[in-house]
Amino acid sequence: MSTIIMAACWPLQGMSPAQKAVLISLADQANDDGVCWPSVNTIGLRTCLSERAVQAALKWLEEQGALLRDHRSQRSTMYTVTPQALVGEITRTVHYVYRITHTPSGQFYIGLRTCGGDPLEDSSYFGSGVSAEWLAKRKADCVKEIVASFEHRHQAAQFETAEIALAIQNPRCLNRKVSAPGSATHGRHVVADPADAAPAAPAPANGAPHPAASAPSTPQHLHLDGAASAPGTINEPSVEPSREPLPAAAPPVAAKGRADKAKGGEAEETALQAACRATWAAYAEAYGARYGARPVRNAQVNAKVKQFVQRIGYDEAPAVAKFYVERVADAYVTRECHPVGTLLQKAEGYRTQWAAGHAMTSTRARQMDQSQANFDAAEEAMAILRQRRGELEGGSNA
Repeated sequence: MSTIIMAACWPLQGMSPAQKAVLISLADQANDDGVCWPSVNTIGLRTCLSERAVQAALKWLEEQGALLRDHRSQRSTMYTVTPQALVGEITRTVHYVYRITHTPSGQFYIGLRTCGGDPLEDSSYFGSGVSAEWLAKRKADCVKEIVASFEHRHQAAQFETAEIALAIQNPRCLNRKVSAPGSATHGRHVVADPADAAPAAPAPANGAPHPAASAPSTPQHLHLDGAASAPGTINEPSVEPSREPLPAAAPPVAAKGRADKAKGGEAEETALQAACRATWAAYAEAYGARYGARPVRNAQVNAKVKQFVQRIGYDEAPAVAKFYVERVADAYVTRECHPVGTLLQKAEGYRTQWAAGHAMTSTRARQMDQSQANFDAAEEAMAILRQRRGELEGGSNA
């Protein structure tokens, strides 16, 4: 059953009860693409209609464009329910992952949204919950970016989970914490509150040490097992995010060293994220210009892009990815529509071709091989001539 198709069918008017019953029956059995294949007898049993009445309703729905029929030999007919045709326009349901960034503070939030039509026209949506309300109040200082869009929600949910897993290393990410083991939300991403540290209690008047000073702090562990490919359920915090985190006590020397190292790792991860985004943007732009369609992006593709950037370098990776789509014309690569996997597999070779300014096709390789063979043959002939000339000069001197 597809709730999307059902929701689009229920409000429709201008048809008989029998036609509406048949349409709802098909929508109830259809998937999110509107496809199902029940027999006429099954539709009749579900709607309490005769076979003749079902056939008449199917014919009318097909004539109105609300139904497409694919008559298959020796198999039941396949139906595609398209209720949008009855309302005068076709609105495509899109599931997209968005990123909202508060420019002054650098804090950002990643979420998932389902809308009908173009996601770019859904700019007023800022999510739900405390963090979203905090960002919405500062809408003038925020930038909303559509990271990726999908036809199916489970694909968008998988991508959202992978995107959050990559972004949680950044302390400015409002999705950066994950629930602890044993909790009801274990394995799910939880929206972080930058000011979630509890205010320090006042020190005792008698000068005794603070009770919390000697107690070891419990670190926040990130638990991603079991949720890497599952849709992320986002739990909003109950405290409004704050720009200024509470000051912490000065750490010991060893702890400070570890903190500096972790800070350096966060900066490195941030630079890597920026390079991955730039590389994907260059690849997707060239891909769309060449094929007229957006490339598929999922967790597996993200991992390959990250490996490619690490192998080639942050600065050169975007240009090499663009060169790969625009200039590489090998038969296999073109037939497979320039997959990211091939770009990663031959990363260093494509980088060399990019630096040289030309792509190495099989025809060019054969030409270069033939040229080298001709050159070798000429060198061999010249060596033979020099040898004979030396022999003749030696004989004349004698």
